[in-house]
Amino acid sequence: MKALAVVVLLSGVAHAEGYYDPKPEPAGEARDPAAPFVTTALHFGLGTPVGLMGIEAGLGAGPFRGAVGAGIGLRGLELSAMGRVMTTMGGADIGIGVGVSRGPGSESVDVGWHDASDPDETVQFAAGTGWANVELDVELAANRWYSTRFYAGASYAIARVCEVDVYGGETHHCDPVQGAMLDEHPWMPYLGVALVLRYPEGPPRQTIQLPQRW
Repeated sequence: MKALAVVVLLSGVAHAEGYYDPKPEPAGEARDPAAPFVTTALHFGLGTPVGLMGIEAGLGAGPFRGAVGAGIGLRGLELSAMGRVMTTMGGADIGIGVGVSRGPGSESVDVGWHDASDPDETVQFAAGTGWANVELDVELAANRWYSTRFYAGASYAIARVCEVDVYGGETHHCDPVQGAMLDEHPWMPYLGVALVLRYPEGPPRQTIQLPQRW
């Protein structure tokens, strides 16, 4: 009976402390935190460098990450390249990203003419526009292979390509006055989430887990 009571007591203690209980690394297989790794990510967001939905592939070593991506926005294809520096704080990876992208922007300026017989027009960033991007990243690990990254940032038009969309589907290049109007709105905020897979798996780390019943 005493032996049974000891087993039950130890089981209860392990349950109470078991929110994070990584399996021990086999001898000789512990991974160097600075070792290189590969990532793939699926992105969803609003105004992000890869649009509403996109994919990203990258390489990392230690705190440094680099990735290229592509996706679809409201008005076409988006291409991006991003570098990130991440550090672990309180169980989460927190860092900043800086990069460039190419694609149409969601920022636009509506132009209405005094003559009602003339169509309204929208002045907007065209598909060839180049952007500089900066963002704040917070990445939470579900395990050593998979994590979720939340990010918010802003894009600045560094190589503006302007076009005019006439209601009805016709588009044409901006004149200097219309381009100057668009230049008054060079910043665009964005917000997104990425589902990230990493290979090889990362070093042991704190993860968020629900307690298990026993």
